[in-house]
Amino acid sequence: MFMHETRGCLLTTYIFGLYWGYYLYGGEFMAAAGGYPAVVTAYIGFGLMLAGMSLISLFYEK
Repeated sequence: MFMHETRGCLLTTYIFGLYWGYYLYGGEFMAAAGGYPAVVTAYIGFGLMLAGMSLISLFYEK
């Protein structure tokens, strides 16, 4: 049981770290993408996926 809770905590921390990096470096990535629609779409999709996973980990109950 303890290992399950520890893995959940580590997963939440990892997702938060990814989302924080996404938030901080979003402008730089968009500038480097050069306006390619596929890259911008993938980046926005990744951000939405991270936001969804963050909400799931925030409201997850046993």
